Amino acid sequence: MSPADIRPRQALLPPTRPVMDYLLDVASLQAKLGDTAAGAMTLQLAFRGAKLEKRNADKVSALQDIALALLSIGDKDAASSTINHALQIAETLEDAPTRKVRLLAAVAVRQAELGDHETSKATLDQALQLAENVEWGAKAAALSDIAAAEARIADSSSARQTLEKALQILDAKGKTDLVLSYKVQAQIVVAEGLKAGGDHETAEKIIKQALQLVESIKDQSDRSSALRTIALAQARIGDIDGALQSEKAIVEEMYKGLSFPYIADAQIEKGDLTGALKTANSIGEFDPLRKEFVLAHIAVAYARTGNVMDATTISKQIDHPFRASALKAIGEAMAKAGHADQALAWASREAHALEKAHILMGIAEGLVGQHKGRNDSRL
Repeated sequence: MSPADIRPRQALLPPTRPVMDYLLDVASLQAKLGDTAAGAMTLQLAFRGAKLEKRNADKVSALQDIALALLSIGDKDAASSTINHALQIAETLEDAPTRKVRLLAAVAVRQAELGDHETSKATLDQALQLAENVEWGAKAAALSDIAAAEARIADSSSARQTLEKALQILDAKGKTDLVLSYKVQAQIVVAEGLKAGGDHETAEKIIKQALQLVESIKDQSDRSSALRTIALAQARIGDIDGALQSEKAIVEEMYKGLSFPYIADAQIEKGDLTGALKTANSIGEFDPLRKEFVLAHIAVAYARTGNVMDATTISKQIDHPFRASALKAIGEAMAKAGHADQALAWASREAHALEKAHILMGIAEGLVGQHKGRNDSRL
């Protein structure tokens, strides 16, 4: 079987996020193989599936990911059409201004990553126009999302200025717990963007400011919510100790443990798979489904190190649909190790169509990687 022969089947079109993610992966692989036309056709299939989602919020989320994928394969016209479609649907949502700005901010970041800085700036300008003439809370949230996008494309100066505008809007509303919570949210969103854009010093400074603000929040529930926001961000940027400290300060049970999946991801990123497994087991106390989600990430990490045995053992603890990503990584690892035939035989025994498709996708990725490795060794 050639990796280029793998094509999505129309039978895999129930409007579910796992299927959508599979189609995005197929399109990415097709683009890697140089078949961008096939990738575009696959994304058209994903687009049709996205329109079948029942909730408009889910449609917008799916269309956003499809638009970003279209930009990545160079299909700017289709991406623009998809973005406009998503914006129209977002208009029907209660949080329409914020949702639309968030969509445009994500698109601007991808455009900048692809080197299209002029279009990226125009997209952010469009987002800024949308942020005008909305109520103060939505405007502050929109500006912080724009600042985060500016930070992610390494425009730290503009990001700080935009964040300052958001904070000024909030300062004008006094120092109530609600306003302080909004300020923490705005700071944390931008701090994550700054960290991603490489301005670690400013990111850490802003997080410290947010932690100081939390001390002024009187209501216990509001304070716990704000600490949850900070813990999530600290975990996502890899500050495991900081996230754990923020977690310890949370009093309200409903806000506890939500950062653990991201802490586990940070541990995986640092190569501490044993620590990640320990964290995953603690997640089970709060949310068994999130535990499976994290276990899938750990299984993927083991597979990427070539440890197929442990990856397979962990994957058996996971139910569908979270298991799919683990199975894909295992299939890829087996193919890279020269065991594509065994992986194909394994895939043929899988009863679940989507999981079988993910294994085949992994095998194709592994074969592509194996072929590239051989070519690189000849240079």
